[in-house]
Amino acid sequence: MARRCGSPRCSSPGPVEALDTKTPLLRANAAMNKAAKRVLSLLGHSEIAPFFEAANVATDHQQLRMTVLRNSAKKHGLVRHP
Repeated sequence: MARRCGSPRCSSPGPVEALDTKTPLLRANAAMNKAAKRVLSLLGHSEIAPFFEAANVATDHQQLRMTVLRNSAKKHGLVRHP
């Protein structure tokens, strides 16, 4: 069983168990982000690839992305008006 350490500067050797439930999720999110960036760099894609984030923030970011894309398309004449 891993030891508990409340300080980020814990100097004891070996694995240290996180004291809260958010830390493992943040670590997993960082690992996924790093892996996704590596894969995208290998494939050379230049598309918008959203990453996992809190639902309320994700919806705000999606709305902002869509607004920017819509305005850019209008600016460059890529939208046909009905």
